[in-house]
Amino acid sequence: MKKLNKRKIRWIVQEVERMETELYTIAKTQNITPQHVCKVYRKFRNKEPIFLPCGRKPNPITKEKRKLVKQAYEKSHAKATTIEQILDEKGKHINHNRIHKIMLEEGLTIKRTKEK
Repeated sequence: MKKLNKRKIRWIVQEVERMETELYTIAKTQNITPQHVCKVYRKFRNKEPIFLPCGRKPNPITKEKRKLVKQAYEKSHAKATTIEQILDEKGKHINHNRIHKIMLEEGLTIKRTKEK
């Protein structure tokens, strides 16, 4: 089944309301079933489609994790992947992407852009 965006939903509703094409044809055009066309029409005929933001909600960074990263950085002055390995040896795992984010927020590193 295909994911429908706002534009496709509006088109489906318009086509069903015009009643010039069959539900089967509309469904084939969008690669969905005729039943799904009916559901989409019933749900969105009177209102504009609203979509929630995609992705997973970010987990907040705790003070303890910030403290661990700061201490590891002060001892080694290393990059995020190395700090990740150091913390793993201590039995505390923090993802290197999260470590890098903490380091950026604390001003321990700078964000670099790609050079051409």
